[in-house]
Amino acid sequence: MASDETTRLLPRPEDGISSNRENNETTGRISRGTGLAIFIAYLGAFLASTDESLVVATYDIIASEFHELSKASWLVTGYNLGYCIALPVYGTLADTLGRQRSMLLGYLVFALGCLISSLSNSMNQLIAGRIISGVGSSGMVVMISIIITDLAAPSEVALLRSYTNVVNMLGRGVGAPLGRVIVNSLGWRWAFTGRLPLIVLCLFLSRVQFPTKPRAATPVAETSKMDKLRSLDYFGIFSFAAAVFTLLLALTTAGTLDGRLSTVYALLGVCALATVAFVCHECLWATKPLVPLRLVTKGVGQYWLVQVVLFSGRCGVTTTITQYLTQVRQMQEEGATFFLVLSTMALAMGSIISGFSIKRTKRYKKMSLGSAAISIVASTLLFFSWHFDRPVWETLLVIPMSTPIGIIISGEFIGMTGRAPPEDMASCVGAYYLSQQLGVILGGSIAPLLVRRGFMQDIAGKFGQRTPEIARQVLSDARYVDTLPEGMQAVIRSSLQYGYQFIPVFATVTAALCLPSWILTPEERLD
Repeated sequence: MASDETTRLLPRPEDGISSNRENNETTGRISRGTGLAIFIAYLGAFLASTDESLVVATYDIIASEFHELSKASWLVTGYNLGYCIALPVYGTLADTLGRQRSMLLGYLVFALGCLISSLSNSMNQLIAGRIISGVGSSGMVVMISIIITDLAAPSEVALLRSYTNVVNMLGRGVGAPLGRVIVNSLGWRWAFTGRLPLIVLCLFLSRVQFPTKPRAATPVAETSKMDKLRSLDYFGIFSFAAAVFTLLLALTTAGTLDGRLSTVYALLGVCALATVAFVCHECLWATKPLVPLRLVTKGVGQYWLVQVVLFSGRCGVTTTITQYLTQVRQMQEEGATFFLVLSTMALAMGSIISGFSIKRTKRYKKMSLGSAAISIVASTLLFFSWHFDRPVWETLLVIPMSTPIGIIISGEFIGMTGRAPPEDMASCVGAYYLSQQLGVILGGSIAPLLVRRGFMQDIAGKFGQRTPEIARQVLSDARYVDTLPEGMQAVIRSSLQYGYQFIPVFATVTAALCLPSWILTPEERLD
């Protein structure tokens, strides 16, 4: 969920904060008040970007305290689900409630989610807190685009938006190691509670210092705002959320030891019904569709599908790499987190490299195809490196695996915007990033499922009648294996390794599935 990607979801506001904007255009410089407002927005985006990487690095420890490690991935996917659902809503809220109130709402909801998470006494409560945090985080991030466009001179907008890349990269890089330090020294609850003072500070500064837009003098404008709020595709949002939520429940149930196939099939049936309802509504009845599905057959749909598939494989690696290194290779948690940070940095670096290259050459297809080949080779080699007879440092293959993905993402975005009709550009871009979020959600659920199923298959019968109970304990508590005799530890770690080896395979397959689209889709000309 990179903040620079999300900012493109919102159209350029027609009625910004005119006085500040005019002053900035006249002087060509950002005023002190404007700079403070933008800094507040960046601080909120930094807090939001640290959230996901912090939990990715620590969710196994948190879930183990509740002895429900099988639900650990929900701490990440729940956050992304809330983020994904709220993403298209804040654009309308910004026009109806105003910029300041929308930002304050994002901070309040994010703070509420952190508070609920810190006070949770069960995994279900904690997951609910994570979903609420995702809803608030979405508002904290997407408001950057509107604020920058409202307050900054046109000559400054591009530069200020580029800083969101830096803020997002720093947040993701700091969040993972910081989360491990806090969880190991103070406890996981402080990882959520410790953010509340900063959120309160942002709330106060936004309330006091943020330049406000003058109220409209006529009731006609207010009616127009309410019409915008009512025109939001609520049925599309709820049916989409229902489809994703039931799919995640089915994947979680399938990965448990006592998961009943009848329950899995029932959840998949509900998911199918919600999906059909969503597609029919978006194609036939929605006046302002959440996703312009009519463009699927007009050369745009393949870009959305590629994002879902590619990001699911990418997220499958990022959500399991620290657990693999700590559980199987017995690496210190801080060192394991370092590999996650490197993977995140490599993705951002790939996007930067691609941006400079496309700007200079006006071409992207050959670079994307070459990057795809490198990523597939790297993920294949990662499969062979995730074995006991290979050195741990070979896990650094996540760098050549992630950097090409960053390059591909930039090229795919350029290709999609070149094919999208101008009148549907905003909707197409919104669907593009919603597809990425869906991929993140699916990858975060499928990867732990593959690990659990592989582990249960390999360990079957190795400890006789005690096997089911031992397997249940291992899947409920990430640290349980450390309490066993060394001989049993070796057997269990071997079975865990067998499960984790499917993750690089998953990443390789997802990248390979995207190859036909990359090869067959013609390159769009760049002027």
